[in-house]
Amino acid sequence: METLFDLVTVFCFLALCAAYSYNGGRDPRLLRNLLLSGLCFAVGNQLGNAGLEGFALILIAAGIGWAALSVRS
Repeated sequence: METLFDLVTVFCFLALCAAYSYNGGRDPRLLRNLLLSGLCFAVGNQLGNAGLEGFALILIAAGIGWAALSVRS
């Protein structure tokens, strides 16, 4: 891990794995929603490493928000 974006997105992805495991790991709809959040983290990481910090922060925040809404419901 070389940049702050690497550290943040890996931590967020680990939190997604923990949330899925904690919620039983059997709901395919939850898995789909968390995979969408993981995709946001991956793209946000790549954008942040490419120097587009603004877009990266927006995507990472959107991924966190979507994951929170998905786990809550």
